[in-house]
Order: sequence, then structure tokens, then C-alpha cells
Amino acid sequence: MENLDNAVELMEVSRGMRILFVEDSIALQRQIERFLSKLFKEVYVASNGEEGLELFKQHNPDLVLTDLTMPKMNGHDMIDRIKEVNPDVEIIILSAHSDSDNLIRSLHIGVSDFIQKPANISKMITVFLKVTSKIKRKESSSGNICEVPSEEKSTEILDFIHKNDISIDLINHYRGIPIINSAKIVSLAKNEMLLKTNYIQLMAIRHENSTTIDSSLMSKDIDCKLVSYNVDTYEVRLQILKIYFPSSKNREEVRVEPDETFKAYLVTADKKLEVTVKDLSVKGIIFKAKELSLSLKKDDIETLEIVYKEFVHPNSVDKAEEFVRIPLKTRVYKIEDNGDIVVILIDPNQMNSIRKYVVNREMELFEEFKITQNNN
Repeated sequence: MENLDNAVELMEVSRGMRILFVEDSIALQRQIERFLSKLFKEVYVASNGEEGLELFKQHNPDLVLTDLTMPKMNGHDMIDRIKEVNPDVEIIILSAHSDSDNLIRSLHIGVSDFIQKPANISKMITVFLKVTSKIKRKESSSGNICEVPSEEKSTEILDFIHKNDISIDLINHYRGIPIINSAKIVSLAKNEMLLKTNYIQLMAIRHENSTTIDSSLMSKDIDCKLVSYNVDTYEVRLQILKIYFPSSKNREEVRVEPDETFKAYLVTADKKLEVTVKDLSVKGIIFKAKELSLSLKKDDIETLEIVYKEFVHPNSVDKAEEFVRIPLKTRVYKIEDNGDIVVILIDPNQMNSIRKYVVNREMELFEEFKITQNNN
């Protein structure tokens, strides 16, 4: 009965929306296209990543459903290119590969949800309803159609979210990597709320003793302190500490702490000085070198050489360790009072070299977090 209700609601929500479906299996393509055509106004179908990218550029659909393993251009590469065209488009992955490598990379590039093959109708309805409802909320919020108060008082919006059973995002971090999952408000008081989330997010909140609440309906974020939690029901009670405008709503840049084998050297004409990297992203690096703080100036162009151990997949037959050495062209962005030096990469091509390390390190830290919490 619940699934039937969800199907009816999905047909109502998705009416008027357009979807791009990318799948190289012709048999599966036809089967799912028939299902999608009953829900969406337009269904654009492609058989590989290159076709999918071209169709997206032509039609700019509301939603993308895509396989990962395809000829000519794989799903991840296609998603990267699509996000360059429209960073806000919602993307669902349909794949038989549900290992942590794929899941982490998918999260890293902004995928909305994941459906594992063989797909069943019930799962697809649930995922599509979640994602299309999110699209509707964003449209309503931008167009002021939603019954959210025009003066965006976050406590009133929380009450609206609670009454309408809308999901919110909980944001935590573990050694730099973001851990973000949805939650529902169970009850709401003046300065406290009871939420229900999943086990991973519950453990992340316990680890930091706090969390940040975000929603597409709010321009503000809400910092909360952990009051209590229940591992059996996945419920967490939070105290509201601060409601504020964040410096950015862009959650895509991931900063990670490097592993113990990671080395970095500031290279000048006459010397090479080792520095301590605190964290890094695909766009920049923060390192500490107190003896250099006085000699470096904002906007200086510097060469920062990084050395790290090549990631070896646990299932790989060849376990030989190889080290990668990359000289990065950087610009000094900021010098903090505590001696931290922030540099940004100025060669876009080098960002891809860093991206591989950041994604793999993020995956390692996520597995480390799960092991740590399971052992507690």
C-alpha cells in the first residue's frame, strides 16, 4: 500500500520534468525507458557517456539516471563533464558495482543517490520520489512558491520542515572528510530537536559531539550540540547553539589530512625545504613552515613538490609500493598568524593529479572512521 501511495505521489511530483537516461545495455535500456516514460514529460536516452553528454548539452534535463561502466566515456567522467555544464543537476547512478570505491567517488562528484542493479520497481520509485521532491523544493524555494515564511527565520522553517516531513542534511567531518546524510525531524522544541538519521551519521555526531544542519530551504546553517543518542533507533537529540549565514553553501570541495607517508617540499632556486602539510584539496594546500612565514608574501608564485605513496587497491595482485612525485605551481593565498601558509594551485591540469590522491585518501579515511566507530 505504501509503495502504491509513493507511486501516485511520484507521478504527481515528476509531471512536467525531463530526464536523461544513459545505459549501454539495449535490453535494460528499453525496459527502464518504458517505466520512465510513464513518469516524466520527456525521456532522452543515450547508450554511452559521449552520447549522454551531448544530449544533456542539447536539452538540459532536470534529472540524470546513468550507468557507470559504458563504452567511449564512463559514467563518472560523463558526470564530471555534466557538472561543468550544470553543477546543480540531480544525478542518480544505476550500477551493479556498489563497492566503496564507486560510492565514495560518486559522493565526491555530487551524485544524489544510487540504485543497485538488478533494479526493482519499489527501489526506483523510492529513490525517484526522494530526488524529484528535492527538485520541486528547490524550484519552490527559488520561486517563493513554497509556504516558507518570506522573512527566512530558521526556526519557523524548521517547524515547516517538521510539519511537512521534509528531509534535512546533517554535516560532520572526520579528519577533513565530510560525512553528510539526511535526517527527519521527529520532534521540535524551542532550543532542542529530536532527529532520526542513519548509523554512520549517528557515529559521526558522537565523534564530534555536534553537527551542522543544512537544508535547500534555508540560506542559514544551524550548529547543534549533541545531547543524547540511541543506537537502536538511530535517534539523536540536539541542542541548537547557533544560526548563521555560512561563508558558502558549496559542499563539494573536500579537504583531507594526508597520510603518514605524504611529504612536501618548498623548492627555491638554491634549496629544498621540507614543510608539514596540514590538509589539502584539489584546489589548494595548507602547510606550516614558521621559518618561511616572514620571507613569503601574498601572491608569491612558489613550487611545492609533493611526494606520496601510490594507492594500491586491497584486491590488487601487485602489492608493490610506488611513490609519486609532483612539482606543483602554486600561488600564496594567505599567511595566517599561527604560521599556516595557504597556497592555491594555478595550473588546472595539476588539479587532476591531486584529485586522485584526495579521492583515494577520502576513501581510506572513511573506512578508518567506520572501523573506529565499530570498535567503540
